Amino acid sequence: MSLKSFFEKIKQDRVNADKLCDDESKTLSCNVFSYYKGVRFLKVPFRMNACSFGMIFWGKREPCSGCEAEETLRHEYGHYLQYKKLGFFKYVRFVAAPSLKGYFGGVPYNSYYSQPWEYEADVLGNVMRQNYSYELDAEQKYNEYKSKIKIKNR
Repeated sequence: MSLKSFFEKIKQDRVNADKLCDDESKTLSCNVFSYYKGVRFLKVPFRMNACSFGMIFWGKREPCSGCEAEETLRHEYGHYLQYKKLGFFKYVRFVAAPSLKGYFGGVPYNSYYSQPWEYEADVLGNVMRQNYSYELDAEQKYNEYKSKIKIKNR
């Protein structure tokens, strides 16, 4: 892709951008950047699924097997809400670091979203996973996790 066509795509996204967009498919159809429920959304040229760190980054790799792109976007929005609630340092300690450790440490898919910080992202993002069963103690682990973190008052 030429630099000129890249800037044309950005221009097109800028014209089409709706900061309050809550339509997952519209957000995902952007060329380079968009918004989802007021949160910046950026497609990055890396081989990754998606991640959230003050905004949502969307990689070139398809969402995990069994995951739909729309539910992955809602899940990442849930992580964004965690970031807003916890602040930078607590988010890194209680969400980002354990999430990356689980992802790269090989936590199997059937357990991954039962981890408390992932479960909470699903709850906050209103994700109803199809073909996925949370572990029986996921909610209990989540409640224990929440009691360990003192939420930053705004």
